[in-house]
Amino acid sequence: MVVFVVNDTEIQCELTDTILVVKQEIMKQLELTCPYIELSFKLDRPLRVPGKFNVDVGRMPRTFDRYILDRFAFTFGDKVTVEYTEVTDYDPTKRKPLISGGRGRGRGLSRDLGGGGGGGGGGGGGGAYVRPSRETSTFDHGSSEVVMTVEPTFELASDSDFPSLLPMGRGAPVNSETPKLKKWC
Repeated sequence: MVVFVVNDTEIQCELTDTILVVKQEIMKQLELTCPYIELSFKLDRPLRVPGKFNVDVGRMPRTFDRYILDRFAFTFGDKVTVEYTEVTDYDPTKRKPLISGGRGRGRGLSRDLGGGGGGGGGGGGGGAYVRPSRETSTFDHGSSEVVMTVEPTFELASDSDFPSLLPMGRGAPVNSETPKLKKWC
C-alpha cells in the first residue's frame, strides 16, 4: 500500500492500482470537477529500485498513467507527498486518432491512397499501403514450352571471359614493336 499525501489529506492506494486510478481517487476525495489532474512529486531525493521506474521530483508524464504502482520504485507503506495541477483540456477517456506525420510515421489518417475499402488488408481507406493494381497474372499458364532459358555464367579468373584492357598481357609485352620506357636518371 502506498499513501499519497495531498494538502494534508492522506489517500491510500494499493500497489495494483494504476497511476490514472490514483489520480481519479485524488479527484474524488478532494471533490475536484476537472476531468484530469497532473501529479507533481515533492521528494527529498528520487526513489530508485533496480528493475522499476524511478520516481523523480517533479511532474509525472501522462504516458505513465496506464502503469500500476508496483512497476514504480514505491515500497510498501511509503508516504509520498504530491501536488496536483488541474487540467481542463485533456480527457483520459477520449482517444485521439493517431495522425501520420509523413513517410511511415504510424498508420494514422493519411491521404486515401488506395481504392476504397477499409484498413490494412489492401484496398486503401486510410493506410499508406497501396496494393498492386495488376488484375491478371503475367505468367503464361497455357504455354507448353519446356525449354528454360539459363543465364550465362562467367569465370572471374578467365582471360577469355574478362580480357585485359591493357595493350600488354599480364606482365610481358605482347609484341616486340611496343616501345620500351626509358629510365630517367
